[in-house]
Amino acid sequence: MPSPIEDTNMTDLDGEAIIAKYCGQLGNRVRYDAGLSSTRIEELSCAVVLVNAFWSGPSMKTLVELANLLHEVDGSGRIEMIVCDTDHIPDLSIDPWRLHTLGGRGEIAWVCNGAVVARRHSSNDPDIRETTRLLLRECDK
Repeated sequence: MPSPIEDTNMTDLDGEAIIAKYCGQLGNRVRYDAGLSSTRIEELSCAVVLVNAFWSGPSMKTLVELANLLHEVDGSGRIEMIVCDTDHIPDLSIDPWRLHTLGGRGEIAWVCNGAVVARRHSSNDPDIRETTRLLLRECDK
């Protein structure tokens, strides 16, 4: 599979197609909600919400890295991955998200039982692998 950074056939930036191509190993536990209009944080029991900039190499790298990580560390499929599009979302810097989404590098919210328990954005950069493992442990409580 070509790297999303090197893939020159992604000119239309079709979020659904890109997610199917690079996150397909997650099956039905990954979904695309461009503007987060159908995602209610209080209904998420164990999820990772990725604000993806489909036009950004660093953001696409994060998308692939996160999908591969979930496939690797969450064999039971507890964590749902929700991908939204930075160009379609409302202001997420307010509660409950409190994410600064202007970085274009793949900002992430880790959600457990309807609350954001960790964030990755321009002013906060936790280790993705360790934070995802912590989320999994928290969701298993």
